[in-house]
Amino acid sequence: MRLAFALTLAAIAAAPASALAQREPPAGGGGDKVYRILTADQMESMLKNFNLEYKKSDSKTAGNYFYDYKKHNFSIRLYFYNGKDLMVDTIFKDMPLEKLNEWNTKAKFSRACLHKDDKGPFTALEFNLDVLGGITEGTVRQFLTVFEDELKAFDKFVGGGGITQPPIPGNEKIITSVSDQMVESILNALNHKFKKGALQNNGGTYWDFKSKGHDLRLYNYNGKDLMIDATFKQMPLDKINKYNLDRKFVRCVSYSNNNNTWTALESNLDCAGGVTESIVRHFITVFDEEVAAFLKVAPN
Repeated sequence: MRLAFALTLAAIAAAPASALAQREPPAGGGGDKVYRILTADQMESMLKNFNLEYKKSDSKTAGNYFYDYKKHNFSIRLYFYNGKDLMVDTIFKDMPLEKLNEWNTKAKFSRACLHKDDKGPFTALEFNLDVLGGITEGTVRQFLTVFEDELKAFDKFVGGGGITQPPIPGNEKIITSVSDQMVESILNALNHKFKKGALQNNGGTYWDFKSKGHDLRLYNYNGKDLMIDATFKQMPLDKINKYNLDRKFVRCVSYSNNNNTWTALESNLDCAGGVTESIVRHFITVFDEEVAAFLKVAPN
C-alpha cells in the first residue's frame, strides 16, 4: 500500500507522482513570510502574483469566497474558508465508486469523491490546504501547481470528462526539505515512542508509533513530502465515499492485496513549497484528531 503510491501513479500519469514531491519550489515563492490565517486581500494578491485571472463569488457563509479560474483547459474552483483553510476542486461526470477508490489508492495529495446535487450525481477531484498550521506564498503556489498536475493525471486516468497575520513568533526557518532529525525531534516533543524503518529502494524513512491507542505510521519521502496513515478493518465503498465527503484534510481509501482487504485513513503534506517545524508538528497533531473522529465510524 505505502510505497506503491508514487510507483502506481507513474503508470497512469505523464509525470510520475514521485516527481511532484521532488519538484523544487517555484521561483518567486513569496519570500519568507509565514501566515497562520489569510485575509481575502492577501489571497487575491497571491493569485495575481501567480498570474491567474479569476472570478470571485461570495459564499452563503460570511468570510467564505470562491475563486473560479481556468488552467490547462480545466475549470478550477478555489474555496477560501474564512482564511483558515483552502480547497481546490474540478468537477467530472459521475463515476463508479470502485473507480474513485482505485484513484484514491494511487493519489498522493488529491481525493476523488462522488457528490450529488439537484442535477444529479457528479465526481469531484479535491485537494485541501490547512492554513492554521502556517503557510507561505510558496506553499500556496505549490498547492495549486500540484493540484494541476494531479488533475491532468486524473483526467488521463478516467479517460477525460472533466467538466493579515504577523509572521509566526520566533521567525521560524522555512525549509523545503524535511530531515529525519526534525521529524524525530517533533515526535519526541509530542511524547511519541516510535520505531524507525527504511522504505524500499531508498524511498525514504518511516516511523511507527501509537496515538490514542491506535497504530500510526509517518513517512518521510526524502524530505520533499510527508505522509501519515492509520489502518482499519474494511469498510463498504459507499461509507468510505460518504466519509470523504465530510472531511477536509484526510483521504479514506479501501485497499486489497493478496486476499487481504483493509481501510486506510491518510494525509499528505507537500514540503517543497516551504514548511516550518511548527507546520510539520501541526500536520501530525491534526491527523491525531482525524483518527479520533474516524474511530467513531470505523468498523469494530
